[in-house]
Amino acid sequence: MMLRLMLIAAALPLAASAQLQLFLFDGTAEKAVSTVVDYGNVAIGDSSELRFRARNNTNASIALQTVSLGGQGFSISSAPTLPYIVAPSNYAEVRVRFSATMVATYSATLAVNEAQTLLRATAIAAAAISTPAAGVLTAGGTVDFGRVLSGQSASQTLTLSNPSTASPITIQSCSISGSAFTAQGLQCPMNIAAGASARVTVTFNPTAAGVLGGTIAFDSRTFLLSGVAYDPPLPKPAVKFSAPLTSGTQQKLVISLETVSQTSGAGTVTMTFQPASSNMTDDPAIQFVKTGSRRLSFTVKNGDSSATFPAGVDTTFQTGTTAGTITFEVVLGSADLKFDFPIAGAAIAVDSATAVRRTGALDVSITGFDNTGTAGRFSFTFYDSTGATVQPGAISADWTTVFTSYFKQSKSGGSFTMRASFPVSGDASTITAVDIQMSNSTGPTQVSRLSF
Repeated sequence: MMLRLMLIAAALPLAASAQLQLFLFDGTAEKAVSTVVDYGNVAIGDSSELRFRARNNTNASIALQTVSLGGQGFSISSAPTLPYIVAPSNYAEVRVRFSATMVATYSATLAVNEAQTLLRATAIAAAAISTPAAGVLTAGGTVDFGRVLSGQSASQTLTLSNPSTASPITIQSCSISGSAFTAQGLQCPMNIAAGASARVTVTFNPTAAGVLGGTIAFDSRTFLLSGVAYDPPLPKPAVKFSAPLTSGTQQKLVISLETVSQTSGAGTVTMTFQPASSNMTDDPAIQFVKTGSRRLSFTVKNGDSSATFPAGVDTTFQTGTTAGTITFEVVLGSADLKFDFPIAGAAIAVDSATAVRRTGALDVSITGFDNTGTAGRFSFTFYDSTGATVQPGAISADWTTVFTSYFKQSKSGGSFTMRASFPVSGDASTITAVDIQMSNSTGPTQVSRLSF
């Protein structure tokens, strides 16, 4: 029975006697703490913080009951609320910061439960480093240059002041890193008399867009340099024509830029069309002539004042045969702009007209376009070989309904071809010419006298 009890006791973890082990953590790896932890030299006004881990390497939970620090210059900046249970293979982190205002050697004892170590640090005289924007910087602080246009520069002056009124300060070594940063006045050794100051001008010179960083160091004190470079925005595009657009014509598209471009980019231009009348449908003739499409791509390069289209691309477009609004949507960079160009209603345009005599009939054919979709009222006056009007005189016809129906289903915009036939009683050869007048909502169109 006694042997059995002893075996059981030996197999049980003895949490009461187990200890936490102290480690230093540098952000990547842990290192076991020795009897003395040296912070090294820390400039007056700066601070240095170390991360201690109290690790439980046993198989039982351990209660963290005590975290104490005795001595000057050191302070606990972060610790868990006590008591804190540290699970097996886990840890509790305690951060200890050192900062001093007088030159001296400092020490303190850090106790975490039964684990203890001696902390030591030396406060040294150092120049106070400041910028107009950030004020006095501590080691590890950042000089931020903000956003700077790529290809341009921004500078900040670092003032190195000796706060002592009795002793000079010598900075033995100094350096700057980061391809986008340069410094003027950065020469070491640098002697700064008591109460005096020196200046170093740091310039941010980005050549490409991006988040850029660097460092500037004075002896063991390192300060971060940071800046964001961005490419200049693409200028706003514009579409302009020297004269109003009219139906039945061709124009060459030019996309100008509000200012000369300081960067490169790509864009697109897209045409859309809205008929002015519900009698009309979209006009497929409104398109870029060479591509047969309504969309083109273009590029803008540094120094351009207008867009460049690919080699071999002709920007000539047709205005179609329908009244309405042609819209050019230009997308370039962050700009998405629309430019509206109205196509006004106009009188019926005649492309060709013929008069043909047949046995017992006269035929009149007209090819043209009506961009309003309101054509339909016609008048025909015939003449004999002497120039006299053939009776009964002007013959009127109203084919408005026919034209309206045609335009509603047409896939050719306002274009049309019509033929009117006139039966003749008697000798048709005596009729030699005809005058034609036709009208739409904008007014009449007179067709030049046609001969049979």
